[in-house]
Amino acid sequence: MFDGKAIRASQQLIVEYDSYYWHKSADALTQDKRKTKVLEEAGWTVLRVREEPLPKIGSLDIQVRKGQFKRRAIERCYGSKKCSV
Repeated sequence: MFDGKAIRASQQLIVEYDSYYWHKSADALTQDKRKTKVLEEAGWTVLRVREEPLPKIGSLDIQVRKGQFKRRAIERCYGSKKCSV
């Protein structure tokens, strides 16, 4: 079982919050990419909120300024294909 931070099963949506502190290593990037791929292959939509300077992994990812992790970033961009915070 994956540990997505927010899951909306009815919409098959998983939102992951990736802070720079925990996701800055090359190993973490590899793991995040693998996790996203497995979930997408299983039919889930994966939206990652990634703290700068972490790179985006998928087309739906949102980047937030370091130290500015806030739930409202998701609320503002939910359902949007293009979004900036």
